[in-house]
Amino acid sequence: MPPASSHLVRLTITAAAVLAVLPACGGAAAPAAHAGAAAAAEAAPPEVSEKEFDELSTRVLELELQMRNLLAAGATGDPMVATDPEVGAEIAVAEGGEVAEWNYDDPTTWGATCSTGTEQSPIDLSVGASVAADIANPVVDYGDTGAATIIDNGHTVEVGLEGSGTLALEGETYDLKQLHFHAPSEHTVGGVHAPLEVHFVHKTVEGAIAVVSALVAAGDPAAGYEAIVRALPADDAEHEVGAPIALRSLLPEQTTAYRYRGSLTTPPCTEGVSWLVLTTPVMMSQAQIDAIVAHLPAPNNRPTQDLDGRVVGVDVTP
Repeated sequence: MPPASSHLVRLTITAAAVLAVLPACGGAAAPAAHAGAAAAAEAAPPEVSEKEFDELSTRVLELELQMRNLLAAGATGDPMVATDPEVGAEIAVAEGGEVAEWNYDDPTTWGATCSTGTEQSPIDLSVGASVAADIANPVVDYGDTGAATIIDNGHTVEVGLEGSGTLALEGETYDLKQLHFHAPSEHTVGGVHAPLEVHFVHKTVEGAIAVVSALVAAGDPAAGYEAIVRALPADDAEHEVGAPIALRSLLPEQTTAYRYRGSLTTPPCTEGVSWLVLTTPVMMSQAQIDAIVAHLPAPNNRPTQDLDGRVVGVDVTP
């Protein structure tokens, strides 16, 4: 049975209002067809099915979340898209334009954005403090690769995955560039760290950055990670992994996630990064976790940062 017309009117008015605000915040312009939508709906609300009503409700939640994130970003005057070319850079650029070395133990070496930015990562996460919505799922298209490289760059173990997969997110296609590890986890859930966190770093051709993050829990061995564990380097040179990696098996089957706007967690702490922290952990054996952690300058996690008014969304459906 179709829902009440008054509810449809409210949803339509909300959607129209959100679409009207988005252009001022840097979002896509609202189509002209939405002009006067509220008045038309008030005059003669159309009959819709329950399925159509649910779809409209979901879209309104998505638009409201997008609007709140855009408003939060616009209030700071920060750019809407991250364009820094050095994903996972190992240096910070000092005020005079000189290149400065940095380390985890001395935040004063990290550069200005890391200390003054208002959309910094990582953050603490919890369902209760997040806006739940049926957010459009990302499309993860990872293939198998036999051409991966691995290096200990002094800050983490990084696996190069250029050309091995894509992430489709909110109308953009991001290319998978690399994955790397942090121990303990950088993001926390209710203040609790996981023993390990894996970051899958993606970029668009324009330079926008999206990171899919998987928290790791101890359990059964992860066959997909075994090739990486076996290839862990004994020096700081780049090596071939040497065995194929089934990349999709590195993520849990379910990809619902906490979604928020943040930054790189290492200098230069570029903001405007789209973060997806998966709600389902990756399972590895304790031996696999220990092997990876032993190759990291643990702890190599950045402490959690203030939200500074940002809205965190959490997807509620697979």
